[in-house]
Amino acid sequence: MKKFFLHLDLKNIVIFVFILILSVQYGLQYTNYELGTVNERILLIPYMALFLYFIFTRNYNLRELAIFTVLIIIGVVVVFKTHFTGFLLMVITPIVISTWDWKSVFKSFFYIRSIIFISIILLSLMGVLNLYKTVVIKGNYSTIGYGLGFSHPNRLAYGFVYLLFTYIAFVGKSFNKKDYICITFGLIVCYAITQSRTAILCVVSILLLVALVKSRFLNKNIKRLVAFLGYVCPPLCVFISIGVPQLMLSSNQNLRILADLIDKLFSGRFKLISRTFKYYDMTLFGGVNSFDILDRIYKYSTVDNGYIRFLYAYGIVGLFVYIVLTLLTVNALSKHGNYLFVSLIIVTSFWGISENVLMSVGFNITVLFWSVLLRRTSTNEKMISTCSLS
Repeated sequence: MKKFFLHLDLKNIVIFVFILILSVQYGLQYTNYELGTVNERILLIPYMALFLYFIFTRNYNLRELAIFTVLIIIGVVVVFKTHFTGFLLMVITPIVISTWDWKSVFKSFFYIRSIIFISIILLSLMGVLNLYKTVVIKGNYSTIGYGLGFSHPNRLAYGFVYLLFTYIAFVGKSFNKKDYICITFGLIVCYAITQSRTAILCVVSILLLVALVKSRFLNKNIKRLVAFLGYVCPPLCVFISIGVPQLMLSSNQNLRILADLIDKLFSGRFKLISRTFKYYDMTLFGGVNSFDILDRIYKYSTVDNGYIRFLYAYGIVGLFVYIVLTLLTVNALSKHGNYLFVSLIIVTSFWGISENVLMSVGFNITVLFWSVLLRRTSTNEKMISTCSLS
């Protein structure tokens, strides 16, 4: 780590500061120290300042210039239409981190978020923050979970799973038996505290995929399977998120019965989405982040599905851009043979069906992988010099 900091020039410091601010902002999300909407908009000023410095002090080729321009235009349009800054951050973050090697990127996110995560838990155990003892509904039964400083047990589980993903991303091929044991123990503790079944499914799935990717047996077939799932999962998850609630609104009784059975497996999440479809229209650029009508009618307005929250916040255009960029990323990662990262995208895609983890770069690790579209595979590419501030 010391060697890493000794070799930081001003541009690298800008990238690190960008990651630091981003990690602090989202590391404090769902706690008493969470930034409000106004503060998030104010924070966009240093983000853009750091981003602009980065853009005007680097060299890039025509392909990168085209991608930069398209992404920034889409991000700015969504911000003006919705007044939400999250989508713009999702667009500029992969651009900023694209000149750093993968290990440095994920190592930085892991260490900073770990410090914040552990600090929140310690503050709750010391009585500074609320333990958030919560009754958690699990279909036909209920149990007690603890948020330990986070506003809901599921929020604590979010943080644990995200840290695990960043850890796997920076350890990469060095992942070993000790990691499996430590992560399994951590998962047991996480479940005992939060009662999050989704966390179990996510962690078990990624550990299984990591084991398969690292396996020496049937390696070519496994790689093809992982690549195939990488292409299929994002659009499939969108289809499930929209399709099942639509079936619940269908006039066909058999379809409604099927949808209800699926809904029970997800603790009633799709029923909440079907209510949302009844009272809120889907728009091109979104702008909806609060479902007040549902709160007035049903006394409950929480929509956990990440794709539906993304759709209403950033619109049809935003969700379309997200899926396209993710599929292009899966294609690029597969060509580079990085099936470990593709595995993380697969699990994150399914995670989004159960939890609201897709709307921000703070929990959606897939967005960080978008930077592969801007990473150079050859040092001999012809560059276009930009104006320099230094």
